Amino acid sequence: MNRTVKTFSVTAALLCFAAMGCTDPTVAPKSSVSSANVFNDPNSYRAFLAKIYGGLIVTGQRGPDGNPDIAGIDEGFGEYLRLYWYLQEMPTDEAVIGWNDPGLPDLNTGLWGADNSMVNAMYYRVFYQVMLANEFLRQSTDAKLDSRGQFDPTLRTNVHFYRAEARFLRALSYWHGIDLFGNIPLVTEDDPLGATPPKQATRADIYAYAVSELNDIIGKLPPKGPSTYGRATPDAAHLLLAKLYLNAGVYTGTPNYAGAATEAQAVISAGYTLPTNFRSNFTADNKVYDGNTSASVLTRSLNGVLAGDTLDLSLVGGTATFDTKDFGTAKTVSLTGASLAGSEAAMAPFTTLPVGTTILAKTAPGAEAGAVARQIEREVFRQGAETTTVQEMRASLGVGTRAVADFMRLVMGIGLLVGVLSLGILALRAVIERRRSIGMLRALGYRPGQVLAGIVSEGLITATCGALVGIGVGILISLVVMNVFRPGARIEIDASLALIVGLIYLSVLAVTIPPALRAARLPAVEALRVED
Repeated sequence: MNRTVKTFSVTAALLCFAAMGCTDPTVAPKSSVSSANVFNDPNSYRAFLAKIYGGLIVTGQRGPDGNPDIAGIDEGFGEYLRLYWYLQEMPTDEAVIGWNDPGLPDLNTGLWGADNSMVNAMYYRVFYQVMLANEFLRQSTDAKLDSRGQFDPTLRTNVHFYRAEARFLRALSYWHGIDLFGNIPLVTEDDPLGATPPKQATRADIYAYAVSELNDIIGKLPPKGPSTYGRATPDAAHLLLAKLYLNAGVYTGTPNYAGAATEAQAVISAGYTLPTNFRSNFTADNKVYDGNTSASVLTRSLNGVLAGDTLDLSLVGGTATFDTKDFGTAKTVSLTGASLAGSEAAMAPFTTLPVGTTILAKTAPGAEAGAVARQIEREVFRQGAETTTVQEMRASLGVGTRAVADFMRLVMGIGLLVGVLSLGILALRAVIERRRSIGMLRALGYRPGQVLAGIVSEGLITATCGALVGIGVGILISLVVMNVFRPGARIEIDASLALIVGLIYLSVLAVTIPPALRAARLPAVEALRVED
């Protein structure tokens, strides 16, 4: 841990002062989530499915670049749908992109080959999606849920929907694969990982598999509605089947236009409509909105679980509302009435904790720690629990230190005022008590400017000596105090010290120059007329 101590030292003729400040930055906790326990959190199933959906448009784990899903291409060009559009449109006369980026000129001129980076990237994207879907299906079987003690009926219903959606997305990528590349490998969740590379299947085999999957999941996909907006519904499966049947003659050698018409009619009859204004199909300003602040909480998670804690514990319930009813992105959502729930084994540690136990919890990214702490306190106050944030704890611990520092700054200000005034008094006394000496200097030929410079220099030299002594004593005091309260801390001279010393010099000049001017202008005859 790196601790930094800032020392400020200011002095006048009668003042030595040191003020200290310390920072104690915290280290971000390491995640205890692994492939072995990630699905112990019921919210992980939805998060994994979101990753599969996101694979159609998101290029990696961090935007806009730096941790891509696939290698071998600039991440900006490696987006699934962007690549799909390039390979569908660029070889035709419908689109031309004049950039000279690797792979584009070949697509424009019909000269692409096996070494084209965009062709390769699209192939990788297809199978990256397939592998994600396969792994999700392996981890979401009823047997897997049983082994994790996840028997909640709502969770199981949702997971069954998620499995059907993952199969739809896999069929979608397989359709893209056979449409662009012809014969490709067929890999499912039943194929073991790390075994021999999968054998290549024929276009007809992949086509038959995709059609079979889609027909099987039509009745298992979530129904259309506000809560399933943007997700695969039975109508999406009908549409994809229509696409496959429309090109069945290419994929298998046997056309199926009747099947394509049947599936297309199923979509047409599903109740969807398109605005008469073509542009409105791609904008949000014409969409129906209910005009209220109600929000749906889709996922909840508990972060910061200690290593080894794999108990079934989750955040459930509550009512969520938006801050306003207006359209927008990144809007603030408030959740009230949520509570901790879990298995008996998960909740037991909380019910048997002794009085005075401290529990550390980490909020989810984007959550406001203070609001979460207040909500938890409202829920558990009856049990005598109190909540506070780490920031509040650190602030309370620093109250005493700040009070001492403020007191020392007050003493510094008073001492600085006394010191500067003392120099002014000394300069004034120099004019009064050293009149004969000044007169002798004037009689010997010293000009007023020389007398003025001498008196002012005397004051500056005095202030400089005081400042050096004060800085040295301030650093010494800081070292002693830090060795007692913060062993191993580092002393750092803040740049503001130069500003403060400069202000001292300006103050010294302000109180020294007026009497020095008076002395410089004193006639030699009057200065030599001294009465003892």
